[in-house]
Amino acid sequence: MKELLNKELPIFGSKQMDEAEFKRLVNDLDHNKDSEVDFKEYVCFLACITMGFNEFFKDDPSKQHRRK
Repeated sequence: MKELLNKELPIFGSKQMDEAEFKRLVNDLDHNKDSEVDFKEYVCFLACITMGFNEFFKDDPSKQHRRK
């Protein structure tokens, strides 16, 4: 799963996640503490990231991508 997360979500930076970072992220995402991140937990995570980016771009119009 760590490789998939590094590939799918490069937002965590240009460096690869080390094992401790990965375990901390999975622990934070695993709300029911069953040692797995299920679809509902993952979708919640993606929604939070989306809302964060929305706020980031909404607050500063100069950061928005403009089409030419």
